[in-house]
Amino acid sequence: MMINKYLTLLFVCLLIGNVYSATTIKGYTTTPNTNPESVEDNGSKVCSGITVDVKLSEKPTGTITAKFPNNDKSAPITAVVSKTDPDTYTLSGFVLKEEGNLDGIEVLLDGTVLANDAGVTPPTLKCLASTTNSSSEAGSSNHSGSTSESVDTPPAIKSISVSQATMEPTINSGQKFCTGVKVNFQLDKIVQTSYLEPKYNSFPATGKNTVTIDDSTKPDYYFTLDVSLNGNLDDLYILYNKTTKITLPNQISFKCQEAAANTDPTSVKTLTTQTSSAKSKDGICSGVTVDFTLDNEPTAITDITVASASITGTPSITKSGTTYSATFIVKEGGDLSDFQVNFKGTPLKSTASVTFKCEKDSGTNSHSDDGSTSSSLSANTIAVFCFTAFLLFISN
Repeated sequence: MMINKYLTLLFVCLLIGNVYSATTIKGYTTTPNTNPESVEDNGSKVCSGITVDVKLSEKPTGTITAKFPNNDKSAPITAVVSKTDPDTYTLSGFVLKEEGNLDGIEVLLDGTVLANDAGVTPPTLKCLASTTNSSSEAGSSNHSGSTSESVDTPPAIKSISVSQATMEPTINSGQKFCTGVKVNFQLDKIVQTSYLEPKYNSFPATGKNTVTIDDSTKPDYYFTLDVSLNGNLDDLYILYNKTTKITLPNQISFKCQEAAANTDPTSVKTLTTQTSSAKSKDGICSGVTVDFTLDNEPTAITDITVASASITGTPSITKSGTTYSATFIVKEGGDLSDFQVNFKGTPLKSTASVTFKCEKDSGTNSHSDDGSTSSSLSANTIAVFCFTAFLLFISN
């Protein structure tokens, strides 16, 4: 019996271990796929704009993150699921120092480092020392008398802007992106579009970032991006001829964000009354209360009003929790079949209705139109008095 318990416990432990170790890394793909050369960036020689696609053994059920302690920038490495393959995540934000490499990448699922499948090796991409600048310097010294401008002389960006400052995302393959964000820029001279490449450091963006020229006779260019939810373009720059980072004249202000949730009420959820009818007094039913709830709570209770043709005077509205209570006076004979809740004067939709009737009181205090009831009551009183006096007279 004890052996069976131990076997059961062992089976459960193995099962749990299998669940938590099921997701593994099946492969890495780097962009670029060959070792890049360093470029000047604020006095440092670095390789940036590097991304790593990580293929997992299955679609993860938790959150994928990444760490790279050797990054040259303080910005974190970001992990964004592929728009076409839910098993693949794109890591971005890598900035390698010259001669640095991607050793030390860690991919984590809910904080636990994922292991590589058998035979899978981490990426070995390396940031090489630039050879282009030295070659161009040698060429310029050998041909100092040439009047032609070298292809390695970078242009200057005169202006750069985005088509709109904010955009709402749409869902694409389970992820939210602002698609087709257009960036326009103008150079001080015309260059081949193949020499221009948009780059990002820590920004998780994807898209058709190939540069296009509007008119071959004018140095006006553009490219489009798909920007992930809550992403921005703060670290965007343009690389010229794969070696030189062109300084932007201004930072681009853009944010991919969802519209603020609408907190205004649009409909009435429930309508209830404490009683379905009441007897009038002096021609009215006072203190009638209708309780109601709304789909969204307004910022100010004063924005809520109620109305009905049977209501007289100004209703008062109070709130307890999520329930609103309207107290008012109803005219004799009136009902609340047309009861309406308004937000800032606009009627709210409602499928609920109120059942209430202010009924005429038929008791002794009521008065007929011709006064016959009052006359009859007076005659009866006199008759009773006379009969009582007669009995007293006989008894004596």
